[in-house]
Amino acid sequence: MKKTLVIILFVLSLFPLFSSPCFEELETVTLSVMASSASKPRLSLPRVEIEGDGLFPEKVVFNSSDVSLYYDALTSKPKGSNIIDSALFAATQRSSIMQQIQRILLEKGYEKDDLIVDGEIAINTKKEPNELELMLGKDLSSISLSIKVNCTLKERGKEWIVKGVLEVFGDSKGNLVVQSNMFTVNSSKYKVDLKYRLKSG
Repeated sequence: MKKTLVIILFVLSLFPLFSSPCFEELETVTLSVMASSASKPRLSLPRVEIEGDGLFPEKVVFNSSDVSLYYDALTSKPKGSNIIDSALFAATQRSSIMQQIQRILLEKGYEKDDLIVDGEIAINTKKEPNELELMLGKDLSSISLSIKVNCTLKERGKEWIVKGVLEVFGDSKGNLVVQSNMFTVNSSKYKVDLKYRLKSG
């Protein structure tokens, strides 16, 4: 699972490379979703539906979701938790991805209605990833994902309509490739063509 999180975090790290400020907010939202999806028991984000229980969620749907509520959602123990759930919750809180997004949300200091998200992110797993190979880091050729983003972000009077598809795939040499020829924010177009070498371990 460590290698899977590295892949996710690398893809998310692409967003701030673009000139549009909304990519930083999109990164925050997507990291929150990944932390929610990986949590046990599941820590649900308000007005966010996560579909699928594999290595990657199949679809994430936002329905006027207020990001200012995410921190409490990711730090509050679910009501009625038993001993096992409490132990799993404690372990989730110590995970690197959870601690990272909690820190980011605190630094952002969102207040009510500062950032509202609508739309969806769909992840199409073209091949079922080989978790053992991912953990060993020797062969990433089992990775083949298509990440489709169609979201509207409203932040303090500004509105960004984000649409596009990221193609993510790996090879037998341990390279992770991320490409896109069609990523737009309002009327601005962006192109992605990056290769990243994942280290073993």
